[in-house]
Order: sequence, then structure tokens, then C-alpha cells
Amino acid sequence: RKKTRIAVIGSGIAAGSSVFFLHQLLSCNDTFSPDEFEIHVYEKKHILGGRMKSIYINETRIEAGATIFHSSNLYVKHMAEHLGLKEEIKAGPMPWLWDGNAFLLRNPPQNASMFDKICALARAVWRYGAVTLYRLPGIVRALVKKWSGVYGLLGDMHTCAHVETAHAETARAHAY
Repeated sequence: RKKTRIAVIGSGIAAGSSVFFLHQLLSCNDTFSPDEFEIHVYEKKHILGGRMKSIYINETRIEAGATIFHSSNLYVKHMAEHLGLKEEIKAGPMPWLWDGNAFLLRNPPQNASMFDKICALARAVWRYGAVTLYRLPGIVRALVKKWSGVYGLLGDMHTCAHVETAHAETARAHAY
């Protein structure tokens, strides 16, 4: 019997998680067998990972590029547990902002002088304003709450034909 071929375009976190969950679905399904399928990943770059990458600042490795690696992302948590990965948090009192090329806002190194720490905070206040920096944690919490609504839809195997429909249904189901 000829195997069904499945193409996955790209090798970022979305493609990787698609392959992971597809394999899980096929392995746990009485109707299909993983042996009936071939999954092929196509990537135009010479490395895997999509926008995820490691950068080094002051000899400290920082994982950059992924935008939804939040502790509330149940899919990432599930994959990390399955792969035996451990959570490592090295954050300071200020949020870090990455524009894809450089940090626009970051904590000073732990061994920085008090003067350097005050200067870093002053630069952040100057660039973004004290009110914005004060409101940022609340904005993040609100976005995480909205994002979490997707688990209810996907847990019920609910699908939508368009992204806009999914956003509208998530907002309706989890209005606050």
C-alpha cells in the first residue's frame, strides 16, 4: 500500500509542533497508523528553527525570536515535558524587548554597578515612559488571558476556516 505523504513547510516552532502533534494523533488513533504516512519537512534556510535562535550578550546565551514561549502556553509545556526539557528562568526586574535584531530594552548584567542599573532604568523610562512600563505587566496578563481561550476551542477539536473567525469565537467564548 502506498503511503500518504504529508508536507510541512518551514521548520520553526509552528512546523515542529505540527509534526509533533500530528505524530501523536496518528499514534493514538485506531483508524490510522503512523506507518501509513510519510511526513516531510521543507526548509529554505540551511538551519532549522525558524525565527528561534540563540544570541550571546556578555557571554550569556539568550534564546531569542520565539514570541509565544510563555509559561501559560500549554502546548509548549506539553512538548517540553515530552522532550525532557527543563524550564530555566533568568529574568530581572525589567522586561526585555527584542526587535529581531537587537534588544531595545534589557536588564543590565548582574555584576553591573548601581550607576549602570539606574542608567538602564532611566533609558527605559525615557524611551517608553513610566506609565507604559508600569502598565506593561497588566497588558501582558490581559493578552495571556485572551490567548488562553484558544485551548477551550482546540480541546474540543473545534476548527475555523479563517483566522478572523477563530479570533472572534475565542473573544466571544472568553469575554471579560
